[in-house]
Amino acid sequence: MHDVQEKPDSRPADTTESRQPAKQPRLSKKARMRRKDHTQPKSRPARAHNPTPLMKATLPRRPIILSQPQQPPSLDLATAQQAELDNLRTQLRDARAESKTYADANAELTRRALAAERESQVSARARAQAEHDASV
Repeated sequence: MHDVQEKPDSRPADTTESRQPAKQPRLSKKARMRRKDHTQPKSRPARAHNPTPLMKATLPRRPIILSQPQQPPSLDLATAQQAELDNLRTQLRDARAESKTYADANAELTRRALAAERESQVSARARAQAEHDASV
């Protein structure tokens, strides 16, 4: 078996003079790109498929041709839309009125049912009292 001899520590003693500042962790590629000054021109030439500003200026431009001048929507369309809007408003108003009518009718039926139930309880008590009085 090999005996491992311990070598004396060749590093200097850890003192404040010999200690170097800790290295900053390496930044990611995105962070390095963010730190770069992007106003500097690139060292490599522009690619062929990426034309330079000078080439862009010399490219021929196609003329813009309007087939028909834009016209405001016709008045017939506007009146038809207005009529449809009025129709929808009247339908909504009718539906709200009908809903209110149903709600009112439902409330009235509930009131009648509660009154009839109270009345039947009162008459049942009166009958029980009358039977009790008759038996005594």
